[in-house]
Amino acid sequence: MRRVQWAQRWRRWSAADATFFVLVLLHTLPLLSTRWFPTLDGPCHLNNARILLELVRGNSAFGRYFAINPYPDPNWLGHALMALGMSVLPAWFAEKGVQLLALCGSAFAFRALLSVITPGRPWMALLVMPFLLCFTFFMGFINFSLGVALLLLALAEFERWIGQRYARSPWPMAVLLLLLYLSHLMVFAIGVILLLSRVFWSVAADENGARGSIRGIGRHLVIILSLPVVLAIGYFIRHHDHAAAPKRWDLIELLGWTMDGRAWMTFGDAERPWTRAIAIALLIAALIGVARSFLRREQHRRGAAWFWLLSGCAAFVLYLVVPDSMVGGTFTSPRLLMFSMLLLCVWLATMEAATWLRIALIIIVCCGDLVHLSIQQRIMRSLEDETNELLSVASALPGGSVLLPLNYSDNWMHSNLSNYFGAERKAVVLDNFVATAPFAPV
Repeated sequence: MRRVQWAQRWRRWSAADATFFVLVLLHTLPLLSTRWFPTLDGPCHLNNARILLELVRGNSAFGRYFAINPYPDPNWLGHALMALGMSVLPAWFAEKGVQLLALCGSAFAFRALLSVITPGRPWMALLVMPFLLCFTFFMGFINFSLGVALLLLALAEFERWIGQRYARSPWPMAVLLLLLYLSHLMVFAIGVILLLSRVFWSVAADENGARGSIRGIGRHLVIILSLPVVLAIGYFIRHHDHAAAPKRWDLIELLGWTMDGRAWMTFGDAERPWTRAIAIALLIAALIGVARSFLRREQHRRGAAWFWLLSGCAAFVLYLVVPDSMVGGTFTSPRLLMFSMLLLCVWLATMEAATWLRIALIIIVCCGDLVHLSIQQRIMRSLEDETNELLSVASALPGGSVLLPLNYSDNWMHSNLSNYFGAERKAVVLDNFVATAPFAPV
């Protein structure tokens, strides 16, 4: 019986499925081919996961400098997962496991979302590839990256709930929204706005008899949102005086970032031709799709598919007007740009367009991404060599050492590499910006 089931599953595989899996695997190779995969903030997050684990174990050497934050603030999820991993595995393995979870989770959650809202177009799932090793990933925003995967998964589950006339249990969504809050507050806020907007859209369009199920929808939303929203309110009450000073980028610069594909570009000029090609291809395809729809006066403009385009446009407006630094967070602008482009890709997957346009879009995006991936891998190999050179002295450090690192490097990606000493050798590294943040678990 099992052989028959496996044979049936194998026959259901298509060229699109195989291509998707191969491309995801290629994006994991930079992580799998190295021991350390250093990102900007990643070493500091890993070090704080080690501190969290040692505090739970009652290590007095760490207790002299750090304490556990008892409130379930955002940014707990990634630290908790890495701490759990380090309880049985080496530090580099625990970090890599969470990085792979974020990367593969985003890819397959995006594919799951498209399989619900636009079944029969598996090739369009390839549009997620530039978002796997993107700017936020290399910046080491591990909780944010986990949040993106969870958000896409929550949206897929929510679409199934709508498609089944709100008859599905709300508890899976409640768990997903709680995990989303524990991953990153910004992603959680975007998720809540998207879910509530989607409910309003479905009720306004009376999708699957939504107007007759308003009471049931309301009860389910209370179950789904109550706990994480209460925790979020508690977070703002506790940290209302820790908001970062607002910082804005010039409008012309923000528009330039859009054309350059800043959502995917991390290291500079070598990447720009390829990220720019991806961005321009997506924007041109969207303009063609919108123009075609209005010229033909297609009625599907009022359908659920256009929710994703309007959501992407709303995210882009926020990208242009919201400060880059605010509410205790930084790098808001690139994150909002990434969300606007991601939602645009969701709409492009549902867009009614000529087959040649979809094929051309997929080819340009995937080819540009593969060349970009090769550039990223070359840079990361060099960075790993530098990390290994730094950590070559780790064996000379006794456990429980207290380190104050002095960084004279002109490479901004070296900023937090010394935190690997804390994760690897259980040293107390005094250069720890995460532990000074109001939302840190330690």
